[in-house]
Amino acid sequence: MAFHYLYSGIVNNKINSVGHIEGVVGFVKYGYLGVEFFFIISGYVIFHSALRGDAAAFLAARCVRLFPAFWAAVIITSLAAQMWGTGLTAVTAPQFFANMTMFPYLFGEGYVDGVYWTLRYEWQFYLGVFLILLFVRPKRLTIFILIWPIYISANYFWLRGGLPLAGGYYAYFSAGALFAVFTVKRQWYVLAMLALSALLCLHFSLQNAAEMSLRSGREFSSIVVASAVLCMFFFFTFLQRSGIRDLRLPGSKTAGAMSYPLYLVHAHLGFMLISNFGSEENKILVYSCVSLLVMLIAYLIHSVVENLSKKFWKRLFKLTIHYPLDFVQSSLSKAFVLLQSSKRI
Repeated sequence: MAFHYLYSGIVNNKINSVGHIEGVVGFVKYGYLGVEFFFIISGYVIFHSALRGDAAAFLAARCVRLFPAFWAAVIITSLAAQMWGTGLTAVTAPQFFANMTMFPYLFGEGYVDGVYWTLRYEWQFYLGVFLILLFVRPKRLTIFILIWPIYISANYFWLRGGLPLAGGYYAYFSAGALFAVFTVKRQWYVLAMLALSALLCLHFSLQNAAEMSLRSGREFSSIVVASAVLCMFFFFTFLQRSGIRDLRLPGSKTAGAMSYPLYLVHAHLGFMLISNFGSEENKILVYSCVSLLVMLIAYLIHSVVENLSKKFWKRLFKLTIHYPLDFVQSSLSKAFVLLQSSKRI
C-alpha cells in the first residue's frame, strides 16, 4: 500500500493531486518487492495444499479462494470508477465483464486494477501444479519442485527464454515450494536447490532493479534489493525451526485471510480517493483515512463474501469445477489401466 500510494501511483500519474513525501519515498519505492515475497509465500502454501487432494479438488479449492473476493473487488472498484475514475482509472463496460472472468487479456481488455497482473502468474503456477496432479501421483510433485530451479536456469541461460513457468518471478515460486519441501524432506539436495533458487531470485531482482532505475530516473540500489531478497530467504529459513512453526499469533489468521482482498481493493480505489480528496495540505489525513477505509472494505469482503458465503462458493465450484474434472480424471485413469492391460496381452 505504501509503495502504491506514496510512490508508484504518483509516478504513473494515477494520483495527480499530491506529490511525493521526499522523506519516505527513498524507502517505500522498494515496496514493489512485496510481490516477490508474496510469490514465495504462494509457492510454500500451494505445495502443502496440493498434497492434500487430487487435481480436481486442488483446482476447485483455488477457485473458491480466488474468485469470490475477486468478483467483489472488481464490482467495488468499477462502481467507484463510475464516480471518481478518470483517465488511467476509468472502467468501461466491456472491461468490467472481461475482468469478471479474471482473464481480461484473453478478450483484449486491460485489468480494472493494475495490481491484478500478478494473478496471471498465480494461475499459470496453479495450472502447472494441476496438470502434474492430473497425470502423476501427488507425491511425485516433489520431484518436479526439486528440478524446477534447474529448468529455470536452463531456460534462461541456454534456451534464452520461452518455456512456461520459467520466467524470473517463478524463481520465487520455486523457492517457496522448496522451503515447503524442506519441512518434510530435510536433505542436502533440497538445500542445494534452495541455494540455486536464491541465486536465480537475486539475478532476476537485480536485473529488474537496474531496468527500473533506467525507466524511472530514480536509483534502485542493488545493495538494498539484494539485502531485501536475502532477508526473505533468511525469514523462511527461520520459519523452519519447529518452535517458530508452532507459534500461534492472536489475530494472524484473520490478518492473513484479509491480505488477499486488501491486495485486490487497495490500489485503484485508493488512487481515485486520494486524487479526488487529497491535496498537499491534507494528504497525511487523506492517506490515513483511505488506508483505514480499504482495510475495512477488505475485512468486510473476507467476513461477508468469503466467510458467510463459504458453503455456497464451495458448492458452486464443486458442481462446476470439481465434479467435471473428477470425471475427466477418472476417465483418464481407466484409459491408462486399459492401455496397460492391452500391452500385457
